[in-house]
Amino acid sequence: MIINKTFLHNIQQKSTDQNTSFRNLNSPSYDTVSFGAMKKSQFKGIDALIINQFKAPIEKFDSNEDLQNWCTRHIEEIKRKNYEGRQFETKIQRKNILNEWYDYVLNENGAYSKSIALLILSGLTKELKPDEDKLLPTLNKGVLAQTIEQIQDLTQNNPNLQVSFIKTYNLNLQKSLLNDMPDNVDESQTGWVEIPSFKHAPENFKSNVEKLKALSHNNWCTKSFNAEPYLTEGDFHIYLEQGRPKLGVRFNGDFIEEIQGEKNNSRIPLKYFDIAKEHVKNKNLNYKTKTEIEEVQNRRTKLNEFLSLNFPKGVENYSIEEILNKIGIVISEKDKDGVLTLESYHQPNKDISFEDLGINENDIFKNVKAIKGDANFRSSSLTDTGKLEYIGGNANFNYTRLKNTGNIKYIGGSANFGHSKIESLANLVYIGKDCLCAESNVANTGKLEYIGRDANFRHSKLKDTGNIKYIGKDADFSESEIRDLKVLKEIGRDAFFNHSYDIKFENLKRIGRDVFFVHSDIKNLGSIEEIGGNLVLKNSKIFNLGSLKKIGGKAVIYKKDKNNPIVWKLKSRLLPIEFDKEALWEM
Repeated sequence: MIINKTFLHNIQQKSTDQNTSFRNLNSPSYDTVSFGAMKKSQFKGIDALIINQFKAPIEKFDSNEDLQNWCTRHIEEIKRKNYEGRQFETKIQRKNILNEWYDYVLNENGAYSKSIALLILSGLTKELKPDEDKLLPTLNKGVLAQTIEQIQDLTQNNPNLQVSFIKTYNLNLQKSLLNDMPDNVDESQTGWVEIPSFKHAPENFKSNVEKLKALSHNNWCTKSFNAEPYLTEGDFHIYLEQGRPKLGVRFNGDFIEEIQGEKNNSRIPLKYFDIAKEHVKNKNLNYKTKTEIEEVQNRRTKLNEFLSLNFPKGVENYSIEEILNKIGIVISEKDKDGVLTLESYHQPNKDISFEDLGINENDIFKNVKAIKGDANFRSSSLTDTGKLEYIGGNANFNYTRLKNTGNIKYIGGSANFGHSKIESLANLVYIGKDCLCAESNVANTGKLEYIGRDANFRHSKLKDTGNIKYIGKDADFSESEIRDLKVLKEIGRDAFFNHSYDIKFENLKRIGRDVFFVHSDIKNLGSIEEIGGNLVLKNSKIFNLGSLKKIGGKAVIYKKDKNNPIVWKLKSRLLPIEFDKEALWEM
């Protein structure tokens, strides 16, 4: 049987060690022996932290040993995952570094219980995304021991305390590395750290590469494997503010190649312009070509011209309404209480932000209830949406500092939460078009019920879909943390469950077109009654068709899966089956 070429195309498209003694932490960290269901109060320290973070089913535990066995199963899940990146070298380096961590944490160090091992390994792998090249931190056994003991002490008498292993380890590692620096800058100080290249310090090259990785901002490629080639080419200077990297100066030989800020957008932030300029002058540094200092000077000139033209009396002497009017944000309505409705929202212009003007964006939204058109919050310094409830057009939250969507209830267009700090959709109920949560920090969909078009949850941190009842077009759950679709009833078009966990279908009745279960752990189709298009399986674990009554297209099955019992169950329901060519699935 020949497969339609268009169908094939659609499938392919969709589809330094420090030796240190450390007390034994394997001993049970609960107070009393219990028979039957255990209580949270019986767990202390890291055991309690793991139970809270992973929502362990302690009602099924008779002893701490049950917790350790449960942790072992989760560790095996972590080890089975494939931590790829954008480049082939990322995959190799991630694999090698992870193996070093696995060997030490699971085999070499007998002092670490399985709950401690799960805390470490889950923290290390949580943010390894396939479209990035971020690497894991170097294993430093002394710093690791310090970190675990620190977390154990913090949580021993406060079992509800939320502590991040990776943040604590990275901070301790950074402090350790900084204390080795000649200028003895520590994590609370502000100043320049100069890391010499191979040419200038060949005997310390390996440790200097690790220092560069540890001190680099997460947005810089020197956080990953580019640290070594860049430090081979020349020195690297990092400006720290209260221990946080704000500027990076990369050299090629004796000349500056580039200066980057936190956003890694080839621009020196205006806020740090004088610091960069002074460093270049004091160190008598040279550029090969036209300097970024000159370019930033041009931006500053433009800013001064903008201020002079629009705010000759000084920004601080203008009201919020006057400021909005000056930068072209139209106020369409103002009620009797002074609450505003805006036609749209954006930064002053592509080169100048509200922050550059010295304006606190939070002050703007103290009296803004609605935005009729698009709201572009990209790279905004906003941390609180205030009274804002309604956005009529698209909402772009890329690279914002917001942690949640606040009081926003309605977004008429698409909502993009990618590469933002937003963790919760809070009071948001309706998104008229696309909901883009791929590669986001969104872990809670809040009150969201309706998504009019596509829902992209690929690589998201969501564990379930919360209150979402309807998705109008495609839904992508591939390689996400989602395990339960909760009250979701219908997906209008294609659904992707590739490389997914075993997801529960309790209310989902209909998928409008094709559904893909490629390398999925899903075992039961549960409540699904109708698939409008094709059912596509490869290395599938599905053994129960649940409530499935109708497939509008074909059951397309990878030829090596032809002996899977699911095939005969499909045949018994008189569904057309197509055994596909192996080459199709070389993804």
